[in-house]
Amino acid sequence: DEIYLLGVLANQFASLFVRQEAEETLRQSEARYRLLAENVSDVIWTTDLDFRYTYISPSVTALTGYSVEEALQLRLKELLTPASYRKAKEEIAKEVNKLFRLDPSQQRTWSHTLELEHRCKDGSTRWMEVKTSLLFDAAGTPIGYLGLSRDISERRQARQILEYMATHDELTGLPNRYLFNDRLKHALRRAAREQHSLAVFLLDLDHFKELNDTYGHVKGDQVLQEVARRLLGTLRQSDTVARMGGDEFCVILENIAQPVDAANVAQKLLEVLSRPYTIDEGVTWTLSASIGISLYPQDGEDVESLLICADIAMYRAKKRRNRYRFYHKT
Repeated sequence: DEIYLLGVLANQFASLFVRQEAEETLRQSEARYRLLAENVSDVIWTTDLDFRYTYISPSVTALTGYSVEEALQLRLKELLTPASYRKAKEEIAKEVNKLFRLDPSQQRTWSHTLELEHRCKDGSTRWMEVKTSLLFDAAGTPIGYLGLSRDISERRQARQILEYMATHDELTGLPNRYLFNDRLKHALRRAAREQHSLAVFLLDLDHFKELNDTYGHVKGDQVLQEVARRLLGTLRQSDTVARMGGDEFCVILENIAQPVDAANVAQKLLEVLSRPYTIDEGVTWTLSASIGISLYPQDGEDVESLLICADIAMYRAKKRRNRYRFYHKT
């Protein structure tokens, strides 16, 4: 009996020791994770299933200016800009509906990433990459969401600069050929859907080579920039003007009622562009332009056809300069 009691006591002491060791290991593990969460630059957060915050790491203060206590009281609508809030609501609703149709094993591997613009306490904004996954209790039941928000403002700005450079002319800031073609495709789809006409202008400057030869490319570039400003100042905001290269520009006039509307705009552009350009103090240069016009749908129904027709019309106008011509088959 004594041996049996000693065995029982030994087992109890061993169990107690194992439990204490496990609890200590758990405490150390929790401490390590809390230390990690409270010292990373990314914001780590948890919410319940209704997206009410239950934890936010202290890094929220460095990124947004809000204290942890303030951030915990904020609603999603207050944390995001209006556009990002609408995007988040739509994505969250779609993903949550999909998420709870998944089986438990798929739920455990589910994650979703969004780029959202967050409001800061001082009124500024930051772009965050927000990665969300499901949070479970010990029994494997979903109890909320675990998320990580990373500041990507600089990365996003760099990406926007690259995208802008890929779609815009470096000298004038106008859309380039790639963006012009894309906008014309969209304009043609709208015109077909809404059953209205549009016009494409191909505009080439007269005597521009002589300007470059006389005063050099730096002065020529300054004149091209002024041409771009004059075109933008004359056209509607809904119209598109692009630099196709060299001294060649293109214009999309959407929703025109009849050809005379395009003719009136072309004449106005010729008048604006023929005004003297200041080269140096007391020195001016006069240019003119030749404009070829093609019309949708009579001259073509796609980008290539309309540009070819406008090009043919422009070269016909170029024979006499400072005028516009509509495309005609003969």
